[in-house]
Amino acid sequence: MHGAEDETDIWALAQVGLRNEDDVREEFVTPLLRLLGYQHTLGDILRAEALSTSYRSGTKRKEYIVPDYIARTELGSHLVVDAKGPGSTPEEALRMVLDPQYVGQVHSYAAHREVRAPRFAVINGKYVAVYETDSSSSDPLLLVAQAELPDRIKELQSAIGKQATARELARRIQPSWSTQLSTQTVGFQPMNLDVGDINNDGLPEIAVAISENRVPVLDLAGRVVADVVTGGWAWWLKFTGATGSGLATLVVLQHQSGPTDTSGRLLGIDRDGVLWEHRLERAGSGFEDLDRLLIDGSSGVVVGPASDLREYVSDHR
Repeated sequence: MHGAEDETDIWALAQVGLRNEDDVREEFVTPLLRLLGYQHTLGDILRAEALSTSYRSGTKRKEYIVPDYIARTELGSHLVVDAKGPGSTPEEALRMVLDPQYVGQVHSYAAHREVRAPRFAVINGKYVAVYETDSSSSDPLLLVAQAELPDRIKELQSAIGKQATARELARRIQPSWSTQLSTQTVGFQPMNLDVGDINNDGLPEIAVAISENRVPVLDLAGRVVADVVTGGWAWWLKFTGATGSGLATLVVLQHQSGPTDTSGRLLGIDRDGVLWEHRLERAGSGFEDLDRLLIDGSSGVVVGPASDLREYVSDHR
């Protein structure tokens, strides 16, 4: 979903005039990467990163190869982008992003042992050609003309957006990470956990309900990235999948302190902490009946087993 500002930026990209390769880099590729979810301020974009190589080019060994852009996060390299000039005619512009020589060059960057990005793109502003690094085909996975951007930006996000490629990179993580996580001290008596995106950065995190007045959140390498303070023990939690501003990305069923107090609270949480809370007359013990929270699509939260529905919180607010 795009905000009004993004819609304006997409239309601007679809119409911007491009005279040379520098224009393509600064006026087209850079804003396109932002629209795809990559943020320079978060260190997602590496420009002109020199990659070592032992391969020879002709009679001389080429010491380095230098991709124009590598989009990456802590999960690894998401995408390699190489910018080309816009061409002097529409026919030339199309040939440039499909040229086997150019495509092979960028493929070598994406497949490099220091990169290993799942996808790469050849972009000259007039066209965005997306390729699969491990594919045996030389045909583009996706080809989008500049004028088509407003209608096809979702296709690009699904193919090379930060969230889409993060899911692909997460599938590559070796099982050995679980050993690292199992040695991480998260707190007393874990009750359950869920995997989702607490801060809408496109990367999955793990939230753990523990018998302490806090909820730790870890990345997939086992590092604690957030520690949300609560007013009681977390008996059960679940990610909502919400992406809108002011909506809870994680909901927690909290039991009040003390053995005789059966009440509780439902907490709505995002990257900055607790957004809202609703009091529950009876939260239950939470341990013997674990199916306590049901996320109703992106519209609400149902608390309690189906036979005893007591609370309904609309719109994650």
